Amino acid sequence: MSAFDAVASVVGDGVAWVVGRVVGRAFHIERNRALQIGQFVVLGVLTVGGLALCVVYT
Repeated sequence: MSAFDAVASVVGDGVAWVVGRVVGRAFHIERNRALQIGQFVVLGVLTVGGLALCVVYT
């Protein structure tokens, strides 16, 4: 694993954790479910951002 992969993994997990905590507190969801929702939100943002980048530059 390169240093870039390690940093990207840590940043992604950190953002997912923060989003999960916010979602969990806002909607009173249990901790594991909130973390899973945070991971899905991060994945969705990255996917939409990548698609938008492709559309803008084509």
